[in-house]
Amino acid sequence: MSTWESFKELPTTAISDGLSGLNHMSQGIFPLTASWHTAGRAFTVSIPGGENVSVLEAIGAASPGDVLVIDGKGERNAAIAGDFIIGLAKTKKLGGIVVNGVIRDLSDIQALNFPVFC
Repeated sequence: MSTWESFKELPTTAISDGLSGLNHMSQGIFPLTASWHTAGRAFTVSIPGGENVSVLEAIGAASPGDVLVIDGKGERNAAIAGDFIIGLAKTKKLGGIVVNGVIRDLSDIQALNFPVFC
């Protein structure tokens, strides 16, 4: 079992406590499906709210297993990604996507069974 796989078995609260509360994200970010978990090397991208060209570039540059962490500045008026972009990330075998912003096409993404947090 890889190091990342062992992290998937731990509650996020225990990981946060072990890191003295450093490196945690907003409390308002949740998985689209309650049972989804992910762990992996963070591939980060910071974008202006609603812009997603950089997200496509990041998916292309990330390695399989990486978790794409997108700082969309909490923008709530324009989606950062939908089922097409999430499908690309799954095809690339990324470990998941975490977004500080809005995701659309929720039921289609849930059907992809790919961990997305927003």
